[in-house]
Amino acid sequence: MKAMEAMDYEYLIRAVFKCGRTRRFGADADIFRGLERASVPFPGQKSIDQYKLGFKIGEVTAYLYTALYEVQEQYKENKEFTSKIDKCLEYLCKPSIENIDKCIEEAWGAFKEIGLCAG
Repeated sequence: MKAMEAMDYEYLIRAVFKCGRTRRFGADADIFRGLERASVPFPGQKSIDQYKLGFKIGEVTAYLYTALYEVQEQYKENKEFTSKIDKCLEYLCKPSIENIDKCIEEAWGAFKEIGLCAG
């Protein structure tokens, strides 16, 4: 995972809700960093804790779902934008680290096209 993804996640949530880090649940890069930490074995262990990984994937996915549904409602008159967000939401139907990454990357592409950014 690239280092900027945690901040991309945070800024995505903040852009939707037009808030700072402490003003909205989920708008915190540390949540995404928790997913990154859960995706590698704990020092001294050979395997990943699947329960912890699943929990973190679920947590990040839930926050992304909430934000993307909200932004769709805000821009419902823009059919091109909402169809791009629909595709991002489809990635979250089968949540995995890879699909979360694709979702964030494509959502940012759609956000940039309409000038939506974190304030």
